[in-house]
Amino acid sequence: MTKLFMGCDVSKGYADFAVLDEKRQKIEKPFQLDDTRKGHDALESYVKLLLSRYPDGLLHIGVESTGSYENNWLNKMQELSRHLPVKCARINPCGVSKFRDAELIRTSTDEVSAIAIAGYMQAHSEKIIYDQDDVFYTARRQWNSIALMKKVSSQLKNSLQMQLYTSNPGLLNFCKHGIPDWVLLLLAKYPTAADLAKTRVQSIIKCAGISEKKALSVLENIRGSVTSTTDFFTSITIKHLVAQIVSIEQSVAVLESELVKKWEDNPMVKLVSSVKGIGVSSAVGLLINIKDISRFSSSKKLASYFGLHPVYRQSGDGRCGYHMSKKGRVQPRAILYMCALSAIVHNPLIKDYYSNAKRKGLSSMAAIGVCMHKMIRIVYGILKSNTPFDLEIDKRNREKAANKGDVDHQEQKLKRVRRYQPNDIFAPVSLRQAKKRRNTGSQSNKLLNAGSPGSFFKNNTVLV
Repeated sequence: MTKLFMGCDVSKGYADFAVLDEKRQKIEKPFQLDDTRKGHDALESYVKLLLSRYPDGLLHIGVESTGSYENNWLNKMQELSRHLPVKCARINPCGVSKFRDAELIRTSTDEVSAIAIAGYMQAHSEKIIYDQDDVFYTARRQWNSIALMKKVSSQLKNSLQMQLYTSNPGLLNFCKHGIPDWVLLLLAKYPTAADLAKTRVQSIIKCAGISEKKALSVLENIRGSVTSTTDFFTSITIKHLVAQIVSIEQSVAVLESELVKKWEDNPMVKLVSSVKGIGVSSAVGLLINIKDISRFSSSKKLASYFGLHPVYRQSGDGRCGYHMSKKGRVQPRAILYMCALSAIVHNPLIKDYYSNAKRKGLSSMAAIGVCMHKMIRIVYGILKSNTPFDLEIDKRNREKAANKGDVDHQEQKLKRVRRYQPNDIFAPVSLRQAKKRRNTGSQSNKLLNAGSPGSFFKNNTVLV
């Protein structure tokens, strides 16, 4: 079977294509097609012509992910794969970028990018999942729309707070943890301090739906504040900002409720939401990023995908402490952060993890990071086993790990990396390394007692 690799670099309205063989040689020069019906028909005609030249050929097509511009091309390729020997995949641009750096490709054009995508597919075929059925595609689109609307709402609220600083600073005392709904209702009718100061307590209670005590507190703060802008244009600006914020938040609430209704009966969503602290909406948010759990060979890989894995940099004598890598997409990590905060309160297992981490001297944020790592491992386990979360199963797994006994990892590592020669305190190393070797002298002596380097090589065959 002849394997062919087609790379597709997508731009807005068109795409560049390049085809390589198994030896990464160009079959022909790269070409460009428009993202129209004629362009898609031309691609189909070319694929049929190419496969007619290679009767035993199997064409692998990779489309680099560009947000959403690649979806039309990917749909066309999936359509071709139903009746032709074609396999298609969405390619992670990060992998292609690193491949280009490794190949010392310095030129950056659409043609070169298409060739790089095809070359990456040929060189790293084991990393690519073809013909993947993305059941959460529509949910991802809706989720991204909701996230964008929330971002816009946050920007509008920041702008509103800046307006309040000069027009109604007395209300800022009630907005230290965000702008509550009752403040928005109040501002929609009384946008400036001058408007609000003329209002009676009963009018404020009726408008904002708050208690008499809070209404009196509002008037006291207003009358004791200093305002510099109470003009007509400030009043109109505040009213429009409030109207936009309220409209966006209402739209977000409707979209989130529809998302929950659509996916709450999905088997995978039910599995993930069986963990206390993870709601249906959060479960959907995690799953649209995981896509398919079979993509990850271990829970460590999934934790790394979310950027939750601990990082410890060590090279030569230089070293630094452990910290969360925070690589990858921010959005799924933010979802898991909020889930961890909820689980620390409502989930006994995660609450114990948080308490133990704090007892060991970790800061609050670091302890939350430990809980996030534990929760993503739980999500991996329940998706792999297709079993809802069970506290007893987790307890048995921890007991099994504890029964293995405490292992001196430093000693094990020393035996592994210095298995051909024990540490020599007379080696011309730096002061820091010499101190480190003296501190581990007892471990080195254990290796020395096991035999000298000469006797090791004499009694053991070393293959080079």
